[in-house]
Amino acid sequence: MVRRGNGSGWARWNELARYGYDLTRALLAQPQPLVQRHELTRRLTAALRSTFKGNVALVGPPGSGKRSALRALAQAIAHRDAPVELLNYQVFWIDVARLVSGARYRGELEQRAEQLSREIAAGSGRLVVVLEGAELLGLSNSDATSGNIALRALLNAGGIVLPLTPEQAARLTQSIPNWDMLVQVIEMPAWDEAACEAVLQAHLPRLQAHHRVEFAPEALRLAIQLAQRFLRAHALPGSALQILDHAAALAHLDGKTVVGRDRLLEAVALRTGLPLSGLDMLSPGSGGERHWLEIESALARRVVGQEPAIRAVARALRRARTGLGDPRRPLGSFLFIGPTGVGKTELARALAEFLFGDEESLIRIDMSEYMERHAVARLIGAPPGYVGFGLPGQLTDPVLRRPFSVVLFDEAEKAHPDVLNLLLQILEDGRLTDGYGRTVDFHNTLIVLTSNAGSQEAIGAGERAPEVFLSYARRLFRPELLNRLDDIVLFAPLSLDAMEQIVDLQLERAQQRLSLWGVRVRLSPSARSALARAGHDRELGARPLRRLIDREVLDPIARALLAGELEPGAEIVLDGEPGTWMWWKGGPEQVRKTALSSE
Repeated sequence: MVRRGNGSGWARWNELARYGYDLTRALLAQPQPLVQRHELTRRLTAALRSTFKGNVALVGPPGSGKRSALRALAQAIAHRDAPVELLNYQVFWIDVARLVSGARYRGELEQRAEQLSREIAAGSGRLVVVLEGAELLGLSNSDATSGNIALRALLNAGGIVLPLTPEQAARLTQSIPNWDMLVQVIEMPAWDEAACEAVLQAHLPRLQAHHRVEFAPEALRLAIQLAQRFLRAHALPGSALQILDHAAALAHLDGKTVVGRDRLLEAVALRTGLPLSGLDMLSPGSGGERHWLEIESALARRVVGQEPAIRAVARALRRARTGLGDPRRPLGSFLFIGPTGVGKTELARALAEFLFGDEESLIRIDMSEYMERHAVARLIGAPPGYVGFGLPGQLTDPVLRRPFSVVLFDEAEKAHPDVLNLLLQILEDGRLTDGYGRTVDFHNTLIVLTSNAGSQEAIGAGERAPEVFLSYARRLFRPELLNRLDDIVLFAPLSLDAMEQIVDLQLERAQQRLSLWGVRVRLSPSARSALARAGHDRELGARPLRRLIDREVLDPIARALLAGELEPGAEIVLDGEPGTWMWWKGGPEQVRKTALSSE
């Protein structure tokens, strides 16, 4: 039923009002700070006025301004600032959740959609209907048949606009037959910095009034820069607006009246999970340069005996820090190749801590689990209709959750070539599309491949060992992959001096556990050398050392503590050989030399 005569020349629509509201009327009464994009308005007008396919799928990532663009169009119509072809239109905003809610019986949803579509068809040439949440009607599962029918009925009426993310558009494309015949797809155009700043400026009075703060002169531009760098999963200007809003809320809570750089950085840190120091480190021109000049020393505190490898990584990281690296690619990408147990994985952990604040930012993918062609689906998620659909991608989901991370592809040479082909897109474009149509951003990740291929042959190769490893790398990995890496980093076998330094590192970690008892342990020089020799293996590198310290140092001390032979708070010095330790308890004036055993 259509009722006219509301005094404004607009009609009232019963079914439309049941599930939504008249956006043009609302914006006439209460205008909003909206920026109209004239070229986008022109494209929307042309699509909506088409005789065939007068429906639009407005596709863009979160924050790209899809809904704001449609509100701006409605406001322009309300204030007679729109193209003449749309001046007599009304824009209705329909909440699909309200349409679906309570439809419990078979055919009830289709009946509601049919009644609504008849009213929309009756207003053809006078109505634009925005379906908010249209993807709820087109879910690609067995329960979606009625939803698909309902959505098709609405689209057949014409004049429908669907604001969608690329992922939602991909799912509707697969679940709605002849989708491309029903809608015209318009991609949201990117915002340049000047246009984005104009949008933020339009919202500034509302933000300042709501939070009772003022923004520093540089706040808008800095918010845009931070959003571009750290919130890449969301588009401008929405991502920058969220930073400003959150920063203003934080400033108000702290009793501050001006929102400046510190509050903006804090807002981004809370959104990303990065420490504030990490934001300074990763933002060009933000200070913290000295930290980046000390990369080698910071990494060498955890990884010993691999100075050339550390220098190679540091060079690439400094390029990324200064903005001289390729902005389309990840922060860095490396192939770590060398013997087993010499620090390849440990360097990846150290990089995660250095760049992103903790080791939890390391995403480890064991490539020996991806030796078959079909394993690609496990990494990125199976698409609809395939076995495994609905399960998270083992690579893409962790990166979506932690976009600032070190991604370690361990034993990369064992993966199927099709799996390695995924890396080509990551290394070249810094992104990957998963099985659900989502674009996963890798720009803020550091990519590390490890390989120990050639270790057996390198054992007796002496000075030719680097050539052996490089030969295996060229044989096992395609040239396209190797050429996209920042560097192939060679790891050398560990010397006795390096092993002794690793003993110190491992004992320091063991000491943290012993601190619960207040016990301090030191090694005599001979004991330190003995552990270094016993903890090294030609094939396994330093990997046996941790188990050796557990067995020959911590186990005897645990037994002595439980037996009352060692009092909490004692300081002991180990001497001799593993398995036949002698230990001193107390200070020099009360030395007691005793055999220490775990038996």
